[in-house]
Amino acid sequence: MTPPEVVRADDALRQLSHPFVAIGNPTNRVLEWRLLFPLLGHGLHIGESAYLALPAVGALAVLCIVIGVVRRNGMTWPRATACATLLATSDWYFVSTGWLGYFDSWYVAALIVVVFARKHWVAMVAILLGTWIDERVVLTLPLCVFLRGVYLAEFGHGETLRIGQAASLFAPILPWLLIRIFLGITGNDDVPRSYLEELANAHSVIQPSSYIVGAWEGARLGWLSVAALLVLVWRRNPWSAFGLFAILVCTVAANLGVAQDLSRSASVIAPAVLLGLLLFPSQIRYGGADPILIVAAINILLPAEHVIGQHRIPILCIQTEMSRINDPLAAFNPRFFEDQGAALAAGGQDKPALEMFNLAIRLDPGFAQAISSRSLIEARLGELSPALVDADRALLLQPKDPGLWLNRGEMKFMGKDFDGAASDIVESIRLAPPPWPRLREAYAARSRAMELLVTLK
Repeated sequence: MTPPEVVRADDALRQLSHPFVAIGNPTNRVLEWRLLFPLLGHGLHIGESAYLALPAVGALAVLCIVIGVVRRNGMTWPRATACATLLATSDWYFVSTGWLGYFDSWYVAALIVVVFARKHWVAMVAILLGTWIDERVVLTLPLCVFLRGVYLAEFGHGETLRIGQAASLFAPILPWLLIRIFLGITGNDDVPRSYLEELANAHSVIQPSSYIVGAWEGARLGWLSVAALLVLVWRRNPWSAFGLFAILVCTVAANLGVAQDLSRSASVIAPAVLLGLLLFPSQIRYGGADPILIVAAINILLPAEHVIGQHRIPILCIQTEMSRINDPLAAFNPRFFEDQGAALAAGGQDKPALEMFNLAIRLDPGFAQAISSRSLIEARLGELSPALVDADRALLLQPKDPGLWLNRGEMKFMGKDFDGAASDIVESIRLAPPPWPRLREAYAARSRAMELLVTLK
């Protein structure tokens, strides 16, 4: 079994050998359009180990760029180090250095260059290349253009971002957009359809609290810098602050919506974090210390998590990771076992599926989806009493998840409790969001339960 932290590496290495290969994994199908590094790696005959090390190299590049930007704008070395530390203690850095085949560091580098490049053409090149690294560059471009205008107004030594220049920054994404649109219209690109179907299924059960935590983990205490940026822009021009706030909200919301990895997506806020740090007055001191150094130090000590949908993976310190080295399950996370169990259950392999769900729950006793899935398997195996206990427990953990209500309804149906089944299935339909992929299944189950109730009466 391959842990999810390296699942993408399999597809990434296949893409390195054949850049235009079709990706079967629905979650990884987006790689088919992230072609910059596969094409470069294939053309330059980069080895597999070196290719998988590129995200870590990108993380180092981001830190060098950040220090360079801060230093050239008159900040001290301690403050430059603190700025780099604050940006590095957020989710993009964790993914780029801790998982394989994730090139987040390079799209973050592209976004930062767009905002802080001295030369306009350098920003345009960063956009052109960035679109082929990750589509988040396209989604975040309006925010970056706005931030570039703010940056030049403050540090451009009289240079400003004119309307024509701002418009020209959208030109480099046109090749990517036109190719995608053409292939989509002609039916030669089914990546968006399959990926969005998978995404709709995932987002239908994500609770609002997960979006909030995911957004937080994308920048952590860096959000204080974003808040400071808004305040500083407000002091100069309130209307600009309103515009910046609106674009920030739309950008974060759009990026949270295009992936299950919520904290990764929220990392697009990195350029705003850096601009807030640059604009923060250097003369302000707290007890004689630079507040940015204090915030950076606290951010290192604060607990951190990687948020995927409803599931949260703790980011542990190296001492804790080393202490888990002899644990055979340490390389896995609960969601991996839940996914394996779901696949086995779909193939009718109930007992192996039950083992997978048990492992998922062992690693995360509060994993409601795994508990609910286990209840269905237990019911199918004739163990109705523990199945009902698990189904009730899952709903106590996530009472607004329509999938859990539908699962308990199906489990009660197996136990001949048709009244209870119908009630739970109706509740699942009531809670279901409009694009819920299981809505048709729920209606069919409700009809089946109602027919049996009428027959029995």
